[in-house]
Amino acid sequence: MKRAINIFIPVLFAFAGCDTLPEAELERGGVTFDFQKLSDRRFRIPSVDDPRNIADDTPWRGGGECCNFHGVKSDDYAALRKKAVASIEWNSAAGVNSIVKKPEMEQTLGVEVARRTSAGFVKTVTLPDSRGGSYRINFRYKAVHKHQNASRANYVLIYFKKRDPKSGRWTTAKDIALTGGTYYGFPIGDTDGNWNIYSKEFALKAGCEALEIIIRIDGVGTLDFKDFTLVRGDGGEKVEELELSPHGELGGDFEISEGQVGTVGFYWAHDSKKPLKKGETVFALDLPRGFELLGTTFGDPETVRRIANPDGSSRTEFAMSAGYVLRWCGYNRMTALVRSTGAAGCEGKARLSVRSGGREAAKAVEFTLRTSRKISAVAPERYFNGIFPSGTSVYFGNSVADFALADFFGACGVRWLITNKATQEIVDAWRRAGIVHVTPELGASNGYYFGDDRNIPEEDKFRFSPTGEDWRLGHDKTFLANGYCPLAIIERRPYVVTNAFAKRIDDRFRFKGVDGGWSNWEPFMYETRGCVCGNCKRKFSEWLKTNPGGTLQEFRSKLHAEVVRTIDRHVRKLCGGGGVGMIPGVSWREGCSAWRGHYGNSEVKPVDYAGDMEWMNFWGPYVYWDAQAPYGKTERSPVWHFLLARDIRENTDRTYAPGRRPKLMAFPHALEGRSWVTQPEHLAMGFDSYFFNGWEASVGYFFPQGYDARYYRAFAEATTRAALCEKFVLDGKRNDESCSLEPVAEYEKPFTLDAKYAPLVKDASLLQHAVYDRGDSRMVAVLNFSDYADAFFTFKSGGMKGRFLLTDDNGVIYRRGRWRKTWDGEELAKGVMLYTGAARTRVFFIVPERSGLTPRAKSSIDAGEIPRIYASRRKELADRLAAGASADMKSEKIVRPRYRFD
Repeated sequence: MKRAINIFIPVLFAFAGCDTLPEAELERGGVTFDFQKLSDRRFRIPSVDDPRNIADDTPWRGGGECCNFHGVKSDDYAALRKKAVASIEWNSAAGVNSIVKKPEMEQTLGVEVARRTSAGFVKTVTLPDSRGGSYRINFRYKAVHKHQNASRANYVLIYFKKRDPKSGRWTTAKDIALTGGTYYGFPIGDTDGNWNIYSKEFALKAGCEALEIIIRIDGVGTLDFKDFTLVRGDGGEKVEELELSPHGELGGDFEISEGQVGTVGFYWAHDSKKPLKKGETVFALDLPRGFELLGTTFGDPETVRRIANPDGSSRTEFAMSAGYVLRWCGYNRMTALVRSTGAAGCEGKARLSVRSGGREAAKAVEFTLRTSRKISAVAPERYFNGIFPSGTSVYFGNSVADFALADFFGACGVRWLITNKATQEIVDAWRRAGIVHVTPELGASNGYYFGDDRNIPEEDKFRFSPTGEDWRLGHDKTFLANGYCPLAIIERRPYVVTNAFAKRIDDRFRFKGVDGGWSNWEPFMYETRGCVCGNCKRKFSEWLKTNPGGTLQEFRSKLHAEVVRTIDRHVRKLCGGGGVGMIPGVSWREGCSAWRGHYGNSEVKPVDYAGDMEWMNFWGPYVYWDAQAPYGKTERSPVWHFLLARDIRENTDRTYAPGRRPKLMAFPHALEGRSWVTQPEHLAMGFDSYFFNGWEASVGYFFPQGYDARYYRAFAEATTRAALCEKFVLDGKRNDESCSLEPVAEYEKPFTLDAKYAPLVKDASLLQHAVYDRGDSRMVAVLNFSDYADAFFTFKSGGMKGRFLLTDDNGVIYRRGRWRKTWDGEELAKGVMLYTGAARTRVFFIVPERSGLTPRAKSSIDAGEIPRIYASRRKELADRLAAGASADMKSEKIVRPRYRFD
């Protein structure tokens, strides 16, 4: 890893022979993967008369029998249902099934009961056989709710049925799902009232003869669906398969940089109820010439057997590790560390197979391995880009593999690593590679939870009184049943110190070189359920004496804040009194401008403790495509990152004076679960968004998790860009108002935001900029968040006097004319056309002619050429803009009428 030293060099040296520099080309930009084409190929909905369609044309059943209540206690459900049905309409006409749940339901039932009232349509589909296999359900739908945050208020439920041989009636079949159970339940999001595709593949064990399918809406709103089909999936009878993950969702190839390593991820859709003898479960990884296996996270290293083939390819066989947990591998991919030994351009076919008891245990996966150019980064000195791998996906159990990956992280510019598993040897390797901060994921989380413990003393238990929110207990039972009284934590009572702290925090600091800890901190399950033990009641009475007029919610939030501070002090003590302390990971909603008077949870407000923390992590918003469902242009644009990064930065600066202002860490979204994927360009622009808005660190969440060199390269490029601009951002003055960017007519128009939690964020554009002045120099970061629209724009920079050089982070010099390389302040204020490629960040520097500081020049271009290039591309730009707009309007795609942050 290179350090950010002497990244600016004298102008005379940089511009020696400037007139002979090669002519620059304008980078087109764009995204690496065409999600729309990938989606269209995989999720093309068959027509209802397709011979593969199993569903017949019998009508869907609606009406009162399809109205139910979830988590609602009632002595007379019949009467409650009658009141609910009076506010619900079921209609079927012209092939469309429609449910309308009227707003008056909230008056007749109450807001909470109305929210937990579902209405649906049901249909039973007889399967052609009972041998199991994979199936895909498809339909078009549109949904909208009265209230926002309803993204999980529509559901598809699939119940497994079989005939009772005596009565002939359908009965529920058990353990038909791969994970066990009697049904599948899939949430589907709102579409802002626009038609969208729903398509979902699922696997069945043998024994299911029919499916009872329910499509329902919860809460007040409308749901329409049509064109329902059910087809047997490509998996046939094989419900178990290996998958290249996530790149199996992205085309099936994997790049590894020259002479470096790659973390190749796999996913095994394994039947967790099906016993496998691990000693008899054997994998075989075949690699082409130019690649070698260094280790795996799921194999037993004592059983490795390598076979070299005459053509330079190889096979490695190994038994499944005894410690590997067989499960759906969402957050813990099976990972192989492969090193490229060939030159850039080398490629070949690889294959992973698995056998158990001498038989094939899953369908093998084949994929292409390819070598790309070597990756290197320049790391900033004071700003930190990092990664959060999660799970065991980067721990290979042998020093050759672990050290090689550590060195690769260092080469990519990784300077912060959040971990939940390590050894002293690995921590030392990370440090040698240049990683500055190593922070384990703490076992303390979400307020008062330190892991499952049924032996908590009675006096230390969290005591809550139900307040009508019992409907949430399904998810929250574990936290509530194992919570500690906040006073027990604050007072550091003996059992808390010797059990909770010792087992869930102290254990993470057994290694030298660990300097703090990160905690997931979402205590929503304690909202309105603060501890009501005798000690907390007495403490509240005492607090009221010094805080007359205070509320119970305020008291509980202050108590929660002291819990956070107590954990932070404990972590710092473990680090010898220093380090970065505890870093709470909270939602972006709790850090943006809405925290002034509006909180998602008034009993655990971050504003009550953030001023005492060295670091705060505001995670989200997450930008991704769930590749298990059809892709469409949605409100999840990566411009979210930039707009909310600016809002949270400004809000933090307004709230806290410099001496009490926490440093901000971001979590740009990389990969989550099985298939929440992003583009390499979106990952890089996420890092750029937080850096150029003055955050102190950004950590990829989760990364790498099976991503290839294209994503590491994006990380490295963003890190190098931060190193180049660090002094401007950290030592300069933000001055966005001094510059303006006016895109050409063929660029996407500004859009309207519906930003409930960030009310200061208003109308915005996909073309954003950040300006920093340092001395007589100016840096302008331009971020083009459009995936397909090149950005030609008129750039105006006011308030500058003298003569200046105009250059960018690619080392391009923008000449004023053929024989003149400098600009005066008036010319810059009048405006010059510049360019940024699609899905790209471009940084422009305006520096005095004799300042002595400018990036190294690599090429140059006459700025007068840019309007001519624009004119030559104008029709192409207009066609692409129109194509993007028309694609949004097709019924099978999600349209983008507005951008929503909730």
